[in-house]
Amino acid sequence: MSEFSSKCREYIKNTGETVYQLSASSGLDRTSLQRMITGKRLPGTDFVRQFCDSIRINPAQRQELMELYKIEKIGKEVYYNRKYIQELLRVISSQQAFSQTAFRKLPALPFYRGEFSFDVEKKVLSLFEDILLSGSEEQIRTNIPAGCRLLVQIFAHLYPQYHKLPPVIQVLPLLQNPKTSPDCNMNLDTFLCTLLPILSGFQNYQPYYYYTRFGREDLQFELYPFFFITEKR
Repeated sequence: MSEFSSKCREYIKNTGETVYQLSASSGLDRTSLQRMITGKRLPGTDFVRQFCDSIRINPAQRQELMELYKIEKIGKEVYYNRKYIQELLRVISSQQAFSQTAFRKLPALPFYRGEFSFDVEKKVLSLFEDILLSGSEEQIRTNIPAGCRLLVQIFAHLYPQYHKLPPVIQVLPLLQNPKTSPDCNMNLDTFLCTLLPILSGFQNYQPYYYYTRFGREDLQFELYPFFFITEKR
C-alpha cells in the first residue's frame, strides 16, 4: 500500500464514516474509493479533488494529499526532480537575486545549510582577502560542496568592499546514476547552486564537474574531504 492510499484510508477513518457511507453522502463511486484506499487503482485528479472536498480536510492536508498523489502517479524521483527544476526556474526568474549589489541576500536562499567552524571560516576569508590585497591573480581551487553557504558568504562579504573576487575554480561531483543513490537530486542541486554566481555576473567564478559513483553522503568518511588551494598556498 502506498503513502497516498494509507493517507486516504486515514482521512476516511477520521470522518467516522465507512467507504459505503462516504460514497452515499458524497456521490463518489464506491468501487473507485475502495480501490484507491487499498492501492489497487489510482483514480483521476478530479476524483481526488472531489474526495478532498467530501472529507473536508484543511488546506495543508489537501496539499499534502495532492503531493502524495502526484508522487504515486509519476514516481518519487521524477516528482522531486521536477520540484528542483521549478525551484531553479523560480530563482532564475527573480531579477533581484542576480544584481551584484543584492548578492548579500543569497545566503538566505533555501539551499543545503552546510556549516564549518568559525576558525575555518576566518581562514578561508583571510585567503581570499590576502589575494585581493596583494593584487595577485592567483586562482583558488576548491571542492567545497555546491550547496554549502560558505563560498556564497565569502563572496557576499568581500564584493561590496573590493568590487571583485579572486579567480575561483570549484570542482564538483555529479552522480553517474542518480537512481542508485539516496541523494538522487544531487546533480540538480549542484547545478542550481553553481548557476547563481555565474548569473550574478561574477566572471572569475568557474565550476568544473566530474562524474562519480559516490554521493554527498559518502564524503563525510574521507580523511580530508574539502580543500582551498592556490599555486602558493
